Amino acid sequence: MYKRQTIGYVADRIYVMYQGKIIESGPADEVLGNPLHPYTKALISAVPIPDPSGRTTLFSLTVKEETEPYNGKGCRYYPRCPFAMDVCRQKEPGLTGGTNDHYVACFLY
Repeated sequence: MYKRQTIGYVADRIYVMYQGKIIESGPADEVLGNPLHPYTKALISAVPIPDPSGRTTLFSLTVKEETEPYNGKGCRYYPRCPFAMDVCRQKEPGLTGGTNDHYVACFLY
């Protein structure tokens, strides 16, 4: 179970954007408790937990250094994504439906 983040108290629905595009959306509890997109996972893992006893890593995700610039096509996150595939460089993923009204723009799903 995740520790509820501030956004979970003030929002019913979350939209995660990267470079002006929505890459994940869904009910707040679903997105915070089960993030699908690697960028969403990286964002959540970067939230500081003030209580030292609660500082466990929810998601172990290392964002790679941007070794190549975004080429103007494909997924905008592929230069930093640790799971980038060839298709990510060629096509931009659309939002696809997951469970519980949870949508993600990623070829992993």
